[in-house]
Amino acid sequence: MVPLFYVLASFCFSSLTPSLFAISSAPDTSFLNTPNLFEACEISFIQQTFTGNNESSLVNTYLDTIRQNNLYTPLTIQEKFVKSEKYNFTHYKEQLYNLAGKSGRVKVTFMNFIISVKNGDQDFPPPNYQLLSAARQTNPDYVFISAKFPPLEEYYLRYAADSSSPAILVFSNILNHTEIVIPCIVCISHTLISLNQISSLFGLATLWETTNTKNLQAGIMLTSLSSKNPDANCEFCLSLFKVTDNTFDCTLKLLSKRYNFTLFSTRGVSTDDINRMKSIIGKTEFQYVLDENLLAIIESEQLIIYDVELVAIEFAIVTQFWHAENSIWGFFTPFEGAVWLSILASCIGISIILQFEGKGLPNDFSGFRSVKDFIMVQSLLFGQAIADEVIKSVKNKQVARPVLGIWFFVCYIVMENLYQGTIYSEMTVMYPPYVPTAPAELVASNMTIITTSNIFIVSNTSKVPMKNSLLKTSITPEVLKKNFSPDFKTFVKKLDLKMEYIQDGTEDISMIKNMSGSLNIRSNQTSKWISTKGTFAIMDMIQDLELYMDSLRILGKRLVIKSNPDASFHFFVVAYGRRNFISPNVQAFLRRLAEIGIFARFNFLTKANSKLQFVKKLGKEIYSRFVAKLNSNFNGATAMLHSNKNENEDKEAVGALWYVLALCSLVVSVATVIFVWELVSGFAKMRKLKKKSTQVQLSNVRMVSTRIVEIVS
Repeated sequence: MVPLFYVLASFCFSSLTPSLFAISSAPDTSFLNTPNLFEACEISFIQQTFTGNNESSLVNTYLDTIRQNNLYTPLTIQEKFVKSEKYNFTHYKEQLYNLAGKSGRVKVTFMNFIISVKNGDQDFPPPNYQLLSAARQTNPDYVFISAKFPPLEEYYLRYAADSSSPAILVFSNILNHTEIVIPCIVCISHTLISLNQISSLFGLATLWETTNTKNLQAGIMLTSLSSKNPDANCEFCLSLFKVTDNTFDCTLKLLSKRYNFTLFSTRGVSTDDINRMKSIIGKTEFQYVLDENLLAIIESEQLIIYDVELVAIEFAIVTQFWHAENSIWGFFTPFEGAVWLSILASCIGISIILQFEGKGLPNDFSGFRSVKDFIMVQSLLFGQAIADEVIKSVKNKQVARPVLGIWFFVCYIVMENLYQGTIYSEMTVMYPPYVPTAPAELVASNMTIITTSNIFIVSNTSKVPMKNSLLKTSITPEVLKKNFSPDFKTFVKKLDLKMEYIQDGTEDISMIKNMSGSLNIRSNQTSKWISTKGTFAIMDMIQDLELYMDSLRILGKRLVIKSNPDASFHFFVVAYGRRNFISPNVQAFLRRLAEIGIFARFNFLTKANSKLQFVKKLGKEIYSRFVAKLNSNFNGATAMLHSNKNENEDKEAVGALWYVLALCSLVVSVATVIFVWELVSGFAKMRKLKKKSTQVQLSNVRMVSTRIVEIVS
């Protein structure tokens, strides 16, 4: 059937034939009888009807009144036949008249409802569905509905939330045309306001704004956020910002206080229960990952994006500290292995050469002499003897030359620089292990990657949002759908295979304690145990990653090295809401929070409170030290890390020093004992010799005396 449409203007009213519309006398309606009420408007009449409908025509009711009082207002008449099949309309005469060019007139729509008769044969679409369909068709600024009074709340159910830009809604009594009301579409209870004192569209708009826009009358705003502290005071002064609040909870609280609406969390609530709710004014969500599915939802449901934020995904390497040798062995091996072995091999080699090439020595091997030569060469080496001291001990010059080369390159340069201090640290300081700083290096390193950042995804079976891995469930599949190069997709797949997801890492302190103690942790996805004794990586959103890094550094048992920030991944998260009459106000208020710094302050306090609560689980002593660091001029956990690390190193260094002092004390004690023994034995020997000499002298005297006696006698 060819669609028909009829356009009536003031200059052609007289040409209407009685067979088209039976015009009745104008109703005594004070508001509609106002002269030139719709002078700057464009009016559309939508007459909904169905087969066998004998009700009076909407056009018959209002057309003559509008014509007489608004002579220069364009009119559009549309007749719409309604079928009772799955709430679908069949439009036979629905093509609308549009003025040439862009019209600056206010759009006004008059329509009626088709109400299903209880226990009747025909089940028509509900009135609120008919209203939304007509509003989407004509995009009006005002909608006048002729209905039996009192109008029911079901007539405009979800009108505020489902309409992209809800028009001002006016109900007129089909039996008493002087009775005209507007509903409070945001009120929880059914409220109607009379228009007895209103005589202009401007007055009507002012009353509507006061009732439904400026004061939302505690209407319901849907959100998936679940506030943990409904009594929190999130004022601009932030004096009572509590630790259980977060940025988005406080943002919604400020919004609800500003516009007087009630927050309702949809988390864990079925869609049917939400659909049965009344006075829903919209929906506001924060921190949603912007992907293809969300873009499709935003486009199909007429949503508006309030804010876009770029979130970074970085990784950190957790490994063991390089530790000092806390034993006497470190005193004898102060160098790295290669340097120490080269010096040792040089000393042994020169000692062996001297066995066969030494001047004034037999050309055979002697174990005792080789030990003596080795000690001599080592003492010359560490005593910084010049090359001649070594060369002069070699009788064959052909052998002396390579010995001189070995001495010069391997021993002399090393020891000379050692004593000068230029490469002392190069040989004595143990370097930390090599760790990857870029994602490509991380994949090539073949180490386990732990991820904990969550995302709520609705399950296909339970229809309830469930926690899943942000990287493995959302980001990685979305990247693989894109038209990237095969090499990059291969890299992403390898990265995904190495990742192990652990749920609620930011809430369960046991994971950090196990990592710090090099104990096993369990993956939620594969249910396998993951070893943390060696080196592993943590890849998460930056706010979660910083929490783990600071906690591990505070515990002080593991070395944590952050990746290069230039090599991080990024994705977008958005704050969005339903596009309706309140969305411009919400958008403006969120922008104001960002411009005056309140939103940034919320973020700072949220991170600080989360970190404090997490660190508090580590123990009172660590918590008190951490709070003291935060209240000082230091950099919090980083300064505390360096303090703990230095204390541990000092303890180890002191431990090694005690070994050295013990060795020195032992050597001095032995030397003292030997010295005393030699001194005592020397005195004893001297006394013995003196006594012996005295005895010899006495013996000689006796012998002389005896001889003298013999001679005399």
